[in-house]
Amino acid sequence: MKLKKDKKRIFDPPASSRSAKLQYDPLSYSQNFDQGCSWDQPDEDDLCSRSFSMRFAVPSNNF
Repeated sequence: MKLKKDKKRIFDPPASSRSAKLQYDPLSYSQNFDQGCSWDQPDEDDLCSRSFSMRFAVPSNNF
């Protein structure tokens, strides 16, 4: 019986978190997603080279 009680205590969330509803603003949520790098626009090559991986990569003469 004690094991069953402990299991319920560990795996069941508290009543306060079960009834909580999370609200978000759809506009601010949509701003979390950008269009990424514009590969189809050749004049914006500089924008593509500043991607996350390029900023932290070891500089190379290959690019």
